[in-house]
Amino acid sequence: MAFEQTLEALAQKNHSVDSFLLKHLREGGVALDFCDIWCDLHGIYLLLNDNTFIRVLIHQGILTDREFQTHGTPLLHIAPCDTIKALLQSPQKKNYFASIASSNAFTYKIAGRRAALRVYQDAPLEFCPDCLALLGLTSERAQNDLESLCSSLYAPHEISQPDYDSLMAFFKQLFGNCCAVCKHEVSENALLLSQNVDGAFFLICNLHQEK
Repeated sequence: MAFEQTLEALAQKNHSVDSFLLKHLREGGVALDFCDIWCDLHGIYLLLNDNTFIRVLIHQGILTDREFQTHGTPLLHIAPCDTIKALLQSPQKKNYFASIASSNAFTYKIAGRRAALRVYQDAPLEFCPDCLALLGLTSERAQNDLESLCSSLYAPHEISQPDYDSLMAFFKQLFGNCCAVCKHEVSENALLLSQNVDGAFFLICNLHQEK
């Protein structure tokens, strides 16, 4: 399957891919506090340590008992809806998890003040209606396409100007104005975003753009 092939390709590439991270993305997810997340118009992507992006899902993995009583089970987010955009700027993101999955089966827990009251494993989640509307999908279609909605690499044939500008801002926030080749700080206007044949992104200064 495409899902398994993607994981195998990531594991086999000699780019120091964090197999520990991939393992946890598959097995319960990784708290957003420990993730670098970037979004284009239609997908949510996690930056791997080889500077490639893999598409992920997001769900609330820790709920208070009051939240559970008020809102019920958490929603599964498959696109950068307004909730996700706001969440990425919120301290509450520590309770949300990024994951990759081949089936609608997720773990979440209802937490009390001192310990988990209940833990639900392999629980099916309802899709966020705003995410479905953003992608123009029905719940049934999203269920069938779940594998491709969360395991593909970000590797467009051509990057739109808005996505390029967004990626530039994302990488500058992470690495400043530092060239990935010479490791020198340069002026903001002396940097370009470069993508290699494996889909990895790097900030490159003028001196190294032709090398």
